[in-house]
Amino acid sequence: MKWTFNEYYDNEESDPDNAKFKELSEKLSGFLKLFNFYILMFALSGFLINFVHFIIITRRPLRTNSVYVLMIGITSSDLYTMFDIIYVYIDSKISISTQNNKINSFGCDVSGVSNGFIYVLCGLLMNALGEILRRVSTWLALFMALFRFLIVQYAMSSKLDILSTPKFAIKTIITTFLISSIITTLAYIGQFSIVDDGLRLHDYCDKPKETQHSYVVVNSRIFDAYWPIVVMYSLMSDGITKIIPAVTLPFLTIGLIRCIRAASSARRHLSSQQRNSTNDRSIKLVATMTVLSMFAESPSGIVHTYQFFYYDHSSIIASVKSLDKLFINLAILNAIVHCAINFGMSTQYNEVAKKLFCLKIIGRSEVGSVETAYALA
Repeated sequence: MKWTFNEYYDNEESDPDNAKFKELSEKLSGFLKLFNFYILMFALSGFLINFVHFIIITRRPLRTNSVYVLMIGITSSDLYTMFDIIYVYIDSKISISTQNNKINSFGCDVSGVSNGFIYVLCGLLMNALGEILRRVSTWLALFMALFRFLIVQYAMSSKLDILSTPKFAIKTIITTFLISSIITTLAYIGQFSIVDDGLRLHDYCDKPKETQHSYVVVNSRIFDAYWPIVVMYSLMSDGITKIIPAVTLPFLTIGLIRCIRAASSARRHLSSQQRNSTNDRSIKLVATMTVLSMFAESPSGIVHTYQFFYYDHSSIIASVKSLDKLFINLAILNAIVHCAINFGMSTQYNEVAKKLFCLKIIGRSEVGSVETAYALA
């Protein structure tokens, strides 16, 4: 008689792996609640730093470089990831505060404890957009390293010159976003739907003044007969799109490091010292960012691939989701360090930043001097 591991344990609570991960899930949930505020502060700091970084890399002198065009896409995705963490924290605090005030007051209305259709729909769309952009950020980092490696490795081939153009970088961003959107859309259509949860006034209020329907997100019934396949597709697509960059980035890192060494040894035999020095810095910049992206994205790719084999184990899935919330902090740290790397390694980036912020300071000083002169006159 043939049987699978999942079929043997009819009750998932008796599954030793599920029981083991149930304890882990509870510990991770407690850890996240304990450090929730610090995670918020970290995300807020990262958002502010990357917002300044975004302003700098969108200046005209940097937009002519394909590396910085791809970096605009990466930074935009990272900004939304950090914004989502901030929004969820603030929204949860407001919801809890409003709910407590309504429950404790006499004749509270249900609007404070129910979720309207638009509210639930926006929450679902924001989650979907977060998954899309997180995937986009990872893959753009991979493409940035891959394109730079191919350009340096096959420098004599004119066919690859297109990889260094800003237009090709923009096409890469758009294509990656569209593919990521399709993957997430197919997963969400098959998994989730919004339904009316009815009215539960007696649970909260003695004398409600108004009644509103509450909506919740439930498992979709569209592909009910193929539910395991739908869930496996969702987990597989998410896991594969994360594990491929995690596996590929180390090899690209090694390749870029070899390119740096080869460029350094070949520099002595070339006449244009300045040009080759600039190319070396560009390779070092991308290589350093690739190493950091590898460490930031690999853990998430591994755990998402692992959950594919236990798609019907609730505790394992819950543990993976909690771990993913922790690993988001690695992505935030990676985004913050990207800014520091650009300041430390890119002369062009520093020049643009100095011109941008120094001009603003000088402009304000000149306005103040003119106003003072008029006042004295």
